[in-house]
Amino acid sequence: MDALDEERNIQETNRLLLTLFEDDSCVLLQEYMNEIAPNLEKLAWRTDYYERSADRKRFSEEEYVKIKKNYMLLLVNYWLIAKKLESTCGDNTPKLIYFYSNKKCDDCKAQGIILDSVKKEHEEIMVFSMDKDIDLSTIRLIAGIYNVTEVPSLVINDETYNGFMNKKEVEEALFGK
Repeated sequence: MDALDEERNIQETNRLLLTLFEDDSCVLLQEYMNEIAPNLEKLAWRTDYYERSADRKRFSEEEYVKIKKNYMLLLVNYWLIAKKLESTCGDNTPKLIYFYSNKKCDDCKAQGIILDSVKKEHEEIMVFSMDKDIDLSTIRLIAGIYNVTEVPSLVINDETYNGFMNKKEVEEALFGK
């Protein structure tokens, strides 16, 4: 078992453990989210580095897909913990899921730039970027639950917006401005 598999197993086990002890879970959930955030950032950096690398021959496609799948699964676990914190503890942090494609999406790069800008201005929001190109049933399941029919698509506070959104539209959906 490599470090990524181990981290995912730890997250899944901890999430189950926290559901068992719901009465005391609010502080524990927040502490756990703070603990795993750096690992997610590292994996995000690794996948982004590969995707932007001019010299992709340094990496095997198999290695990249494995890292990306593990990152997506860890991200989903993180999102589930955030949702649990919302439902159990009343946390009202704005959440946004961004469905994108690196292969067949003209507007995805522009949507990503807009989301980066919104995140810089509103650090409190949580953005969960999910790659629809990765062959992962978990991503397909979430996309199905939210009726995501195209890329880019955003799920903002549990409401689905299929298609490209400009910055003003994203902020209005997030904050009702």
